[in-house]
Amino acid sequence: MSRDSILNSLLQAYEAYFDTERNDGTLVAKAKYHSRTEKFILSKSVELWGVETNDYVFIFSFSFLDSEHFAECIQTSIDNGLQQIKPHKEHMCSYITVIILSDDASVDEKEIKSCRFSKNFLLTLHGWTVLRLLVVNINKHKVICNRAGNELRSLVTSCMEDFS
Repeated sequence: MSRDSILNSLLQAYEAYFDTERNDGTLVAKAKYHSRTEKFILSKSVELWGVETNDYVFIFSFSFLDSEHFAECIQTSIDNGLQQIKPHKEHMCSYITVIILSDDASVDEKEIKSCRFSKNFLLTLHGWTVLRLLVVNINKHKVICNRAGNELRSLVTSCMEDFS
C-alpha cells in the first residue's frame, strides 16, 4: 500500500460527483462539489426556495508529517476554501475537507482530533463553513480525523482496504 495507490483510489471515489484535478508538490489533488436544490410551486418559473451546498477537498501527501507541515496544510486549505466560497441568501453550507496522506507522522492525535474551524456568514443567514480533517498514517494503517471529518472515515478506510 502506497500513498499513490491510496490517492488514486480516493480520486476514483470522488470523480463520480466531484470535479477533480491533480497538482504537483505536497498539495497533490483538489476536488470540488456543488449542489443546488430547489422547490417550485406549480411551474419552474415560481421558485419557493433554493439551497446550495459545496465541498472543497484538498489532498496533501507527505513521506513524513510533522506539526509544521500539518499547520501549513490546514492554513492553506482554509485560505483557498474561503476564497472559493461565495455566501448569499441561498448558500446553506460549504465544507472545507482536508485529507493528508502520510507514510508516518509525528503529529499528536489530540492535535488532529481537536483541530476545528467554522465560520458563519451574516449570522448563518448566508450559510456557514466547517473544516473536515482526515490524516492517514499508512505505516500504522490508521485514519485519524476531527469530529466533522468522522463522517468521511469510512470512505478513506475503504480506499485503504482496497490495497491491504
